[in-house]
Amino acid sequence: MTMQIFGPLKHEKYEDYVENICYSAPHLHERIDKILDLSKIEAGKQEVNETETNIPDLFNSCISMGVELAKQAGISVKSTNQ
Repeated sequence: MTMQIFGPLKHEKYEDYVENICYSAPHLHERIDKILDLSKIEAGKQEVNETETNIPDLFNSCISMGVELAKQAGISVKSTNQ
């Protein structure tokens, strides 16, 4: 869809939606993998490996995905980390 092989999307908003989908899909895939990993850990089939996480980056990533939906709902989203 981003390459518009079958023609233009005909509305600018659709381009935004496609970008959000392309950005969100890998994020969702990663979350599902984490949930599956937790299931394996609970079943005793995988060990826990600790890693460092940059919380502000993770937070900003989550906020950026929800800002457009919040705007559509008339909700203002502000972060002091941005």
